[in-house]
Amino acid sequence: MHKRSDTRGPDSLPEILALTRIGGQSLETRARGAQELTRVLRCCLPQDLAPHCLWATSENGTIVVVTSNSSWATRLRFEEKRMLEAANRTESPPATRLRVLVIPAGEWIAP
Repeated sequence: MHKRSDTRGPDSLPEILALTRIGGQSLETRARGAQELTRVLRCCLPQDLAPHCLWATSENGTIVVVTSNSSWATRLRFEEKRMLEAANRTESPPATRLRVLVIPAGEWIAP
């Protein structure tokens, strides 16, 4: 392995992610948190609905969930209480709102 000069930038994606900060957290930390939150929410949802919770993240007391169409968005909104309760078992500070975003299937690239 070569020694990196102080004048060069990061050599690898993990180094870049570790240096990129959003709200005091590294991009990598936020992505892992969103991945875990998505898993937690899918586990609390009915089996037919869970795969339609494509991605979830938490910001400023709001859980943001991504789904592929308005029909699934409506069903997810009906599960707001259940999702907030599940999220708040792992999230700190607790979330008080749920926001569901629709990104059509052809426009969504899964993380």
